[in-house]
Amino acid sequence: MEPLIQRLRAGCVRVMGRRPGCGFPIAPGWLVTCAHVVGREIPPGRPIALHPWHDPAHEATLERLNAESDLALLRDSAAGAPAADFGHELALDDPVVGIGFPVFDGRAELDQFTAAYEGETHARDLDSGGERRLLKFKAGQIERGFSGGPLLNRRTGRIIGVTRLSRDTGNDLGGWAIPADEVLALCAAAGVPLARSH
Repeated sequence: MEPLIQRLRAGCVRVMGRRPGCGFPIAPGWLVTCAHVVGREIPPGRPIALHPWHDPAHEATLERLNAESDLALLRDSAAGAPAADFGHELALDDPVVGIGFPVFDGRAELDQFTAAYEGETHARDLDSGGERRLLKFKAGQIERGFSGGPLLNRRTGRIIGVTRLSRDTGNDLGGWAIPADEVLALCAAAGVPLARSH
């Protein structure tokens, strides 16, 4: 699993939106991240600054944003093939690893956390009545900067979601991720053909 995690880390970029976080390739030329990382009010067509860990900074273009699912698609000519495929298979206590760019002591870091899958959280919006489904994981410290990054199931080698929220940024209480099927639905609606991993 280590080589796969290293490939996943190599594809991640720091997305410098309203609340800097992570983005990762889903197909050549395409990245996914969280809408709150980019800024939910940002209209499509706007440039978004990217800071790859080893390469020069450049800009991507915001192509599609879904505030309800908290996902955004960026067109990035430098994005390569994905390091891992999306998958839905999950069992309680599956080991997961997430990747992102937390800021510690005034400097950004390329980092990862480990956690365990705990189940699904169903949340209802009190204004709209709509329901949101999130993957819940425990025993990992999710700091600011991990939002938008991939969450990999270490048992299956598949990306199960996009890290979204922390239960407590100062402790290892875990957090929540947007399920992979939400990413697939957004890509289908935007006409983005997902690529198989290399």
